[in-house]
Amino acid sequence: MGEVYLAHSVDGDETNGNAPRIDELILEEHVSQGQKPRWSGPADLTIHSGQSKVYNFLLTFREAGDIDVANSTFEVSTGRFNLICTNVYLVNEQQSPAWWTKSDAGVKPRKVRGGSTTTVKILPKPPKMEIRLPDVHSQYFTDEPVTVAIEILNLEEEDTEAVLEIRLLGRSKDSLGYSWLDRPASSPMKEVPPALDGSTDMDLPGHVVGKLAQGEKTTERIRFTAPPDPADYALEVKVLYHLLSDRDIPISKIMIADIVFNAPFEASYDLNARVHPSPWPSYFELQEAESSLNPESTDAFGIAQKWGLKAKVASFADEQLVVKDLFVQVHGVHGGATCDVTKEFEIEELPVEPQVLTEWSFSLDVRKNNLEERRATALDTTLDIAWRRTSIPDAPDVTSSLPIPRIQIPSSEPRVLASAQYSSVVDSLVHLDYTLENPTMHFLTFELNMEASEEFGFSGSKLRTLHLLPMSRQTVRFNLYPLVRDAWITPTLKVMDRYFNKSLKVQATEGLRMDKKGISVWIPAEGADASQPDTAA
Repeated sequence: MGEVYLAHSVDGDETNGNAPRIDELILEEHVSQGQKPRWSGPADLTIHSGQSKVYNFLLTFREAGDIDVANSTFEVSTGRFNLICTNVYLVNEQQSPAWWTKSDAGVKPRKVRGGSTTTVKILPKPPKMEIRLPDVHSQYFTDEPVTVAIEILNLEEEDTEAVLEIRLLGRSKDSLGYSWLDRPASSPMKEVPPALDGSTDMDLPGHVVGKLAQGEKTTERIRFTAPPDPADYALEVKVLYHLLSDRDIPISKIMIADIVFNAPFEASYDLNARVHPSPWPSYFELQEAESSLNPESTDAFGIAQKWGLKAKVASFADEQLVVKDLFVQVHGVHGGATCDVTKEFEIEELPVEPQVLTEWSFSLDVRKNNLEERRATALDTTLDIAWRRTSIPDAPDVTSSLPIPRIQIPSSEPRVLASAQYSSVVDSLVHLDYTLENPTMHFLTFELNMEASEEFGFSGSKLRTLHLLPMSRQTVRFNLYPLVRDAWITPTLKVMDRYFNKSLKVQATEGLRMDKKGISVWIPAEGADASQPDTAA
């Protein structure tokens, strides 16, 4: 600031004589281009002998910081002399700082502990613009489109012009992109009013909110897509504005809110071998099968295997979600093969409660590109779940991808698959089938030995030799009659590959249990159905 100039003007009030007196003044501000502001106004500068006079007036400082009185000049004019006093008490204050107040007992000074009578600290103007987030949820979910409403309320004593700045910051300093939604047609702030000088430039960076009258509020909305992985973010909302009466001083206020993104679902997976229903190619027709196909065709004609993938999915949301569909997405097949995924369920919309486990089954058909392919196969897949919220009206559909651990399909080596079915003729009789596969180009001989057990009796060859041509498979059946009920029985079949001199491990298909002892078959209680308590590996 420049200076304060008080000019003498007699008010004629001499009722108090030489008693202390406080005069309330009203000063006028003068601003010239390129110069500091100046205040001036009339005051009764008549000071009687022994009188203390206090002149009280309002000054508006436009910048925060320490303000010091740099110079003071008092011009005293009497009938006998003229006197000019400069910098009185500024260099060395001889009196204690005092604050003059008016009360019923009169005007009295009050000592101020600390501080100075020539220095004042100006604090920044406290912002009175209110920022609210009326509909923020306690948690959001990965891959979900999110809309956040930002409400601005003008609590200043006069009209303002404001803009908004938004940042979404993560722990690793990465930020999420967002977009502003258009205001509805019914909004009074749909059109941004021009500035007072007629220009459209508000001289404030950011998303324009526009003019807000005293006590008026408006709502702006942003939209963004949640990250694909669980994370914590901070939503920083900054409103930058100025009063219409003082456009040169920008005022800002910042509000920070935590935004939590969690995975809506978690899943575990079980992979089980199955017997492929399609016949294998004949060893005596391999050349004809290959020659009948177009050499440039990408169709696979090698050995096919079927696998069952069971996904156990649970919701960890704090509300009910509606699952609309599930599918396994194949992103990559390694090892010279193709993979087709088939759903084994029908679903339209299924409400899923929190912490409730639901199972979904898929069939994987893996086929080698050609008959000479011997490499192991690896599948890169994800479980994609289409869902929506129930707590939000007209909530959009969201697709979340859950990673599936890499599925490893063994190389084309001989294997033994066990499958079981209950007899429809004899009660409790179980048909246990062992399918021996020879996907190699060798003529193989297998020795089979079914061990006796006190849990069941069986019909079939206890010792047997089985010869398998290249690219062929055969099924050996044993009929088991259990001697126990409501229990698991564990038949033990030893299979020895004489060509490779290797003992083959029997693999369980769906419906059988696999553990360290081998495969197990569930025998239900008499009169009960064949439902099994647990078939997990």
